[in-house]
Amino acid sequence: MAAKQEKSIAFEAGRQAYHCGVPLEQSALRKLRIGSAQYEDYVDGYESATAETSKRQQ
Repeated sequence: MAAKQEKSIAFEAGRQAYHCGVPLEQSALRKLRIGSAQYEDYVDGYESATAETSKRQQ
């Protein structure tokens, strides 16, 4: 069993979009099918980066 679980490409792409300043509504999310695993991973990655940034600012 691996100690560190790898994140999906979609998760990492969502994080990257946030760090590049791309609004979620204008990101690659538009090209993903709503409800798909990739869609959910992308949103999770974007929200993860958002939460990480707000923790640092506190």
